[in-house]
Amino acid sequence: MSNAHGSGWRFLRHRAQGTVHRLAWASSLALAAALPGQGEARNSTAKIRPKPSAMAARAGTAVEWREDLSQALTEARELGRPVFWYVPTVAGSPMDRKPEIDRYMMAGPFSAPDVIELLNAAFVPVKQAARGRVQKDYGLQPRAFIEPGFVVLDAAGDEQSRAHRITTLHAEWFLARLRPHAPAQLVPGPREMPEALRAAWQLVRDGGGTYVKDILSQSDSDWPPEWMAEVLWLLGAANYESGRHWVDPSAAQARWRELVEGFPDSPWAWKAAAEMEGHGPFTRGFEVLRNPPPEALVGTPSTRAPAQVYSETDLRKRGTEFLFAMRHQDGSYTDSTYDFGGTDGLPNVHAAVTAIVGQALLEELWRSRRDGEVTYPDPHLDALDAIRAHACDLDLLDLGPEGGVRINPADTDEIVWAHAYRAQFLARWLQLREGGRPEIEAGPGPNESARAGLQRAVDALVEQQLKAGGWSHEYANPFATATVLLALADARDAGIEFPTAVIDRGVASLLRCRNKSGAYSYGQTREGSTPRASVIAAAGRMPLCEAALTAWRPRPAEDLAEALKAAFDHHPLLEAIRKYDDHADRHGYGGFFFWYDVAGRVRAIEQVEDPAQRRALAERQRAAILEIPEFDGCFVDSHELGRVYGTASALWSLARLAEVLADG
Repeated sequence: MSNAHGSGWRFLRHRAQGTVHRLAWASSLALAAALPGQGEARNSTAKIRPKPSAMAARAGTAVEWREDLSQALTEARELGRPVFWYVPTVAGSPMDRKPEIDRYMMAGPFSAPDVIELLNAAFVPVKQAARGRVQKDYGLQPRAFIEPGFVVLDAAGDEQSRAHRITTLHAEWFLARLRPHAPAQLVPGPREMPEALRAAWQLVRDGGGTYVKDILSQSDSDWPPEWMAEVLWLLGAANYESGRHWVDPSAAQARWRELVEGFPDSPWAWKAAAEMEGHGPFTRGFEVLRNPPPEALVGTPSTRAPAQVYSETDLRKRGTEFLFAMRHQDGSYTDSTYDFGGTDGLPNVHAAVTAIVGQALLEELWRSRRDGEVTYPDPHLDALDAIRAHACDLDLLDLGPEGGVRINPADTDEIVWAHAYRAQFLARWLQLREGGRPEIEAGPGPNESARAGLQRAVDALVEQQLKAGGWSHEYANPFATATVLLALADARDAGIEFPTAVIDRGVASLLRCRNKSGAYSYGQTREGSTPRASVIAAAGRMPLCEAALTAWRPRPAEDLAEALKAAFDHHPLLEAIRKYDDHADRHGYGGFFFWYDVAGRVRAIEQVEDPAQRRALAERQRAAILEIPEFDGCFVDSHELGRVYGTASALWSLARLAEVLADG
């Protein structure tokens, strides 16, 4: 999304289940307090970040954590065991959401029975932030070690292994890294459980969660108390993992509430409470249940997949299935908690993410029909149509006390993204549907509503233009202006009309931010002032800004070429801090820039005139994307932006690049 270089779009996953926030009780109260009509919170920049309840705070505490590393090492020598050192953060880290990330770990892998049992039986587990001498001794400096992560030490304190940059959670991933370091005689055997429960888990692991209810619910009353808590957890989780939550959003909530109320001392209940309150990783998409290929679980010190585990076709299919499963009943995606413009901006963040997912699924559907390589079932078509309807009706709905919140017109910090991205999505919809493309003809949805929705989005963007000619999100800046100019170019190509003076003023505003080196300032440059920017700091946003100018005015080919060269030259700097959720280095880079910058780069590549150069750049960008999937085949940048946004951005980019390569 957008953020292009600053606190901009740092969407964090805020998957508030049900419709908008029904499962996240505390979060829903916080959001309601910040929405229009709620007094002083109107257009507020207040960041309301609720803390977990007492029950939710117990998640992960079944692990017998020591609190001091030196104490743990002493005990390890006495017991003859290695130390498992969970490092929730390191001193000096630029990570914004340290407590939230720790809660994901505690309610995720450290709430998994097999992980709990292995840590307690074969290790001395310690939870301690890295500070002072131990931080220096083990090289756990910011950027060298991006939390959350862990270090395995032998009893003498010598490091055996480490992992960090953990953004996808799966019990088997942790077990694959821990078992080789555990004394063989202390490694627990497979858990014994009723056959029906084992079969249900296997179904979920294989991606067949739809049928779990049929296996487990028949015998609800027959389950022994010691297994009932796990059964209730799995029944609730299966609704989300299979994508059925959008059909019946109350199913998981009902089962988990039954679990919380009936088994308050079970770790499953603590995990369920964390998920219902919005503090857990599963309903936000960070924790996955489906098993990846065994070869994806080993080989890297992070949750990135080892090289060549997945083909591009594999990634397309896995990413699309993930996006489908994360959808809500009304077609929306509400996993982001990007709140740097205030909690009251979340509806607008969610609307923007939803439109980005729509763009990705639209491109994937068209590509699958064009190439015939991948086939998707009718529910995927229905999902895309629901997103289209959501984008068309975005500004027609009133804000309600619960559910149905699609946009907050009073928020001025993030609303530009809601309109810009839905404009891009609807314009592309019309281009493919009305452009005589047989690959998309069978897709669902009336074009008339898409055209009307696009017109409303354009009207809103025109109205939001600042007096100085640009646009703003949390502040006036060239990358917001560039995003809007590209959206208006897409709308123009779809036949939407608006005053040409809007473009004249927008282009002039953007050019004021460009200096002689081709770099664009971070904030808006005032008329008569010299833009302050270096190429290395501005490299990420340069292609986006050049693409926006090129869409409206003749430009020297070398300007676009130099912008793309700078972006690729400095891409390693962006990749190095990709999993931070805030500005993280001296150039002002942050993880939340990553996919936004990649998308801008793709738009710029599409505008390169020389076919050979265009193809070479597309190949280079495609290769860079295929290097960084997570071990389950999805994508992410920062924790706050999350895996829905990251996966959608990657799929959209791959599809557009494939079109460039197909056209030559």
